[in-house]
Amino acid sequence: MKGKWAVLGLVAIGTFMTALDASIVNISPPSIARTFHTPIDGAVQWVIIAYLVVIAATLLTFGRLSNLVGRKPVWMAGLAIFTLGSIFCGAAGSLPELVVARVFQGLGGALIFAPASRSSPTPSPSPIAVGSSGSTRSCSRSARAWDRRSGG
Repeated sequence: MKGKWAVLGLVAIGTFMTALDASIVNISPPSIARTFHTPIDGAVQWVIIAYLVVIAATLLTFGRLSNLVGRKPVWMAGLAIFTLGSIFCGAAGSLPELVVARVFQGLGGALIFAPASRSSPTPSPSPIAVGSSGSTRSCSRSARAWDRRSGG
């Protein structure tokens, strides 16, 4: 039983980080524009848009993939890609590199969201499965609420 709670904790943290990353960047365009010596215009906004568009475009496909190959390998691949994307974002030397890194990070985010968003781990939902699903979704909502309070 302890292993199941550890899995729930990891999935909740991954979901929280992915949701937080989707909204926390909303406050950064002025800083990004200063860093890359560009005006705040559509190019800087693509840093935000690219991540969200990639998640929206691939979420259903990755959900189907998680049904076919299993949720664990899809989630683990998502965590690895999301982490690499975060590293690439931090190492980006230009605005186009940052946008490409955000696209890569968005692929990881979609791979994390897809298996985590299923309502239950078994065909017939048990009370623990329903509760864990609610906990995962509340982590996502908490990330958005926390971001709003911090100015995002």
